[in-house]
Amino acid sequence: AGGPGATGRSYSDFPTIVDSIRRRLLVLPAETVVHTGHGEDTTIGAEVPNVPE
Repeated sequence: AGGPGATGRSYSDFPTIVDSIRRRLLVLPAETVVHTGHGEDTTIGAEVPNVPE
């Protein structure tokens, strides 16, 4: 919740992760519940503003 997750690791690629989130997750209905790896559950609608361009 609140961002795209760990994108600064040497084995991760920020543009690829954000593109995947946009193509696979943000197409789901806004009320879709997301069970995060850490912290409270959230929804797709609540996370849209947290995904960078």
